[in-house]
Amino acid sequence: MFQNLARIPKRYQGKTLETYIGPERVKSDAMNALVNDGSIILSGPPGVGKTHLAVALLYEWVISKPQVLNENRLIWDKVQGAPRFLPSVEFYSELKSGFSTEKDEREILMPYLKTPLLILDDVGSEKISDWTRMCLYQLVDTRYREVLQTIVTTNLNLRELSEQLDDRIVSRFHEMGMIIELDGKDFRTHTR
Repeated sequence: MFQNLARIPKRYQGKTLETYIGPERVKSDAMNALVNDGSIILSGPPGVGKTHLAVALLYEWVISKPQVLNENRLIWDKVQGAPRFLPSVEFYSELKSGFSTEKDEREILMPYLKTPLLILDDVGSEKISDWTRMCLYQLVDTRYREVLQTIVTTNLNLRELSEQLDDRIVSRFHEMGMIIELDGKDFRTHTR
């Protein structure tokens, strides 16, 4: 199943635009950006459905590309690899794991630098240091230069992202695609 190859967590497997509870405008804006090969930054407080929407867009991306889906199995380009879901905290953990192995940073980064679609989830939730800024900049800048689609979710607004991360990263986010700000109540705490 392509969900495992794309590393979609179990909680989000099967999340679609139909099951996303949110304004129709948000869904249509996000889909327009996606079909026009743009990137998307989903910003808003916790629990408003950013990750759900990001994964739903990944499913739509796969469905829209029959050349990568065959009998519900993802067939991917051996150079670019499969689309990926990547929590930002896990991104840094993977890079740090390279310190104790023979792998260098570039080898660990490569699948994320080349994948045709990357969901970078919960950007800004990690402890920010010069090293994390540099790693994120390298990832975003490479994807920006190669015009590769990226879906970013974050609890931070653009001003906070600029302050915590780097103006260069936020500038690239702006040019890469659409920024969608979500609001509302935390579904996790208001559905029980």
